[in-house]
Amino acid sequence: MEVLSKRIMVVDDEPRNHRIMEDLLEDEYELFLASSGEECLEKIDDVRPDVVLMDIMMPGMDGYQTCEKVTARSNGVGTPVIFVSAKDSLSDRLKGYEAGGIDYFVKPFDHNEIVSKIKTVFRYVDSSKKQSENASSAQKIAMQAMTTSSELGVVVRFFQDSYNATNYGDLTKLIFSTMENFGLKCSLQVRDGEDSLTVSDEGISSPIEATIMEKAEKRNKIFDHGSTTVFSCPHVSILVREMPLDDEVRYGLIKDNICYLLDGAEECVLGLKRQVELDRQRKYLVSIVKAVNSMLKKFNEDLHQLRLNGATIVEDMMDEMNDLVPRLALDEHQENSLFAVTEKGVEETTRLFNNGIRVDTRFQELMEQLANVDFNDNTDSSQLGTLLSNLMK
Repeated sequence: MEVLSKRIMVVDDEPRNHRIMEDLLEDEYELFLASSGEECLEKIDDVRPDVVLMDIMMPGMDGYQTCEKVTARSNGVGTPVIFVSAKDSLSDRLKGYEAGGIDYFVKPFDHNEIVSKIKTVFRYVDSSKKQSENASSAQKIAMQAMTTSSELGVVVRFFQDSYNATNYGDLTKLIFSTMENFGLKCSLQVRDGEDSLTVSDEGISSPIEATIMEKAEKRNKIFDHGSTTVFSCPHVSILVREMPLDDEVRYGLIKDNICYLLDGAEECVLGLKRQVELDRQRKYLVSIVKAVNSMLKKFNEDLHQLRLNGATIVEDMMDEMNDLVPRLALDEHQENSLFAVTEKGVEETTRLFNNGIRVDTRFQELMEQLANVDFNDNTDSSQLGTLLSNLMK
């Protein structure tokens, strides 16, 4: 018989949910079932699961209370808990986070989603264990930088250093360094409208932290839940763990300074976005200049060819005239022949002239398209892209 490497305990008072989990997971994981929080606590020391799937709404001890007891037990420390709930509010997720949950998903759930989340949690736990093994057992002394500068001075230094940030990685390092000077631990999410970066000062953010910060984006700038506080702007969210609730004055100062820090981080993200846009504009402008040069070169060649063709036509007409006149006694027929040759030359010259007008019209259209673009730092790259497409037609 194949030995399954990971153990999962499913805690749910609904037998139907037990059957669903068995169908989904028993081929890949060793499953243990519990119908209540109390039964979970009775079995967990013997089972020693690698992860617990915890329902929240249960008779007696609910999922939050059970999770707190699981993580507080000597044999349960480090056991990751994934909450399963029909509730999807930010407050509910924060309660799960405060209780010690590592992830959270909502009923009814997608079968592929739960399998993916479990695998993600296992990768997160494995990575955290490796980091813990490699990290020094001694923790850095909180407030170590506060002996040389005030908290406001730390924020001012962040603003100064943020001007040199060239990417989001630089920005996250500055924020973590500043929060470390405050003596605080945090996770951070940066969103630029196209992608997002979620990191922790410990290296890896748990999945539940990422979802909390995503939801906080649409809430107030500050959202408190117990000792956890989420600070959020449109492009940056900071989740602070273990705020100093026992010191009201310091708590207020910390919140004010983190708000200043968040405003500076928001401006830094906007500045980096503008820089990316400027880089795109420069690339488009280089392509536009190349296209314009190519068109002007072709325009010059066309004009040169027109001049050559015009000269050839006139020369041919003169040669025919010189050939014809000596042989004519200028009777009516000869006069008609002379006029015919002349008219032919005029018609050819007129045709070439009209071609020149069309070339000139195209050149004028080019000049008008260039004139309609306001080349400055606020020029939208999509406008330049449209211009380039028109030039290449």
